[in-house]
Amino acid sequence: MAIKLIVFDLDGTLFDTRADIVNAVNRARASYGLPALDFDRVVAMVGNGVQVLAERVFRDSPIVPEAARERIMEFYGDEAANTAQLYPGVAETLPRLQARLAVVSNKPTELVHSLLKRNGLDSLFEYVAGGDTFERLKPDPMALHFIMERFQTAANEILVVGDHSPDIEMAHAAGAFSVYCNYGFFGKDRVGADVSIDSFPELLEVVGRIEAGAVKQGGRKAAASSAAERTSPGGDRSFNRGGRRRQDERGHHPERHRHPQGKGRRQP
Repeated sequence: MAIKLIVFDLDGTLFDTRADIVNAVNRARASYGLPALDFDRVVAMVGNGVQVLAERVFRDSPIVPEAARERIMEFYGDEAANTAQLYPGVAETLPRLQARLAVVSNKPTELVHSLLKRNGLDSLFEYVAGGDTFERLKPDPMALHFIMERFQTAANEILVVGDHSPDIEMAHAAGAFSVYCNYGFFGKDRVGADVSIDSFPELLEVVGRIEAGAVKQGGRKAAASSAAERTSPGGDRSFNRGGRRRQDERGHHPERHRHPQGKGRRQP
């Protein structure tokens, strides 16, 4: 079995964008006369899209989330990627991967393209989706279902790589393999990805292990559940991993999908 497509998260997986995000949030708060928030506190609120971030970081104020979101984007849009850094080994490892590459981020699509282009990576990715591409954001598997149809790829031929629970939950829901990045924004894997890595270059070895059949899909999640069931009286041992819950939705075409212009080596 071959991994034909690898789908990456952006923030915390390919790029360390924490400083830009925190700066935009605190500049937006300052414009309303609000005090700055602690760096780590803001980072802990990232990962579910700009709208949710705005709701969280302005929770202590009467500012409506829509206005807060617009104000954050005013500052982030102007200075996005100014201090964003590729994680070590990303630029060297991506060209060595044999699979086709895509990005699914909850960040606005325009900013995703800007980051990739500024760092000379845009030509490596055949498809890019942002938080404004689909009707529903990660962890909903809508993006993966669309990608499976677009690239005529089965779920177990896809590997999702990310550093946050929405990435891994999206992979489980679609039936794809998953890799959690321990080096990202949120520390060690607490979600139950199939594999976790401490540095990006480890991904090369992980792909090889998956293709050799050495990684059981849903294995860590299933193992944790099985262990819990063994210690629970009358526990149901017929665990159905999350990766198969929504296989019947495979190939679902989102009604409100807008096609960003994929850039890259080959277009299906």
